Amino acid sequence: MLALAARSVSRTARRRALGQALALPLAALAVTGLVGCDGGTPVPSEPATPAAAATTSGAPAPAPSDAAAPSTVLGPDGLGALKLGMSKKAAEATGLITAFANPDPGTASDCPARAKLKGGKGLVWWSTRLGVAAIETAEGIRTAEGIGVGSTRDSVGRAYPTWRGTDGTPPNDTGHGRVPVSGNPDAVYRIDVQDGTVRSVTLQLAHQDCYE
Repeated sequence: MLALAARSVSRTARRRALGQALALPLAALAVTGLVGCDGGTPVPSEPATPAAAATTSGAPAPAPSDAAAPSTVLGPDGLGALKLGMSKKAAEATGLITAFANPDPGTASDCPARAKLKGGKGLVWWSTRLGVAAIETAEGIRTAEGIGVGSTRDSVGRAYPTWRGTDGTPPNDTGHGRVPVSGNPDAVYRIDVQDGTVRSVTLQLAHQDCYE
């Protein structure tokens, strides 16, 4: 009986030892899945960061403009970035006009240089004494009161009651006349009317020396 009991205990011990021997490799495999190849502390993986839209987009960035944006309002001190009193260099740098040139190189003048407004028929006069002395505009540009090329004589009278043309008598007078510029006591508008319609509007220094 004692021998039989001893054999039973021995078999139980061997089964327990075998179970422990099999458990060790399984535990090792589980740990291997949690740690990195270098055996360090497991680090949770981070989600991939999406690339910024600016780096993935194939559309080129807009190129900066080297010219001022054109303005459609004349006055009180200029046309957009183009100002009365500017030097030739500063006026040309606005990008709103062509290069100044002398249309009459053989004639002595206090205003020897003129330039054209880009995209229109307007002219800019430059005086050796005053700088940019006058800005004559074309269609599409109006004063703050809404007067421009194509406006009627009646519209001029409503916007500027003091306007009087050099030819004729109100209300059918024609020719050019000057009116004050609101917000700039050093400038006037020269408005020319022919056949009841505005033909030109010029913002000029009140004492410009380029023409009558």
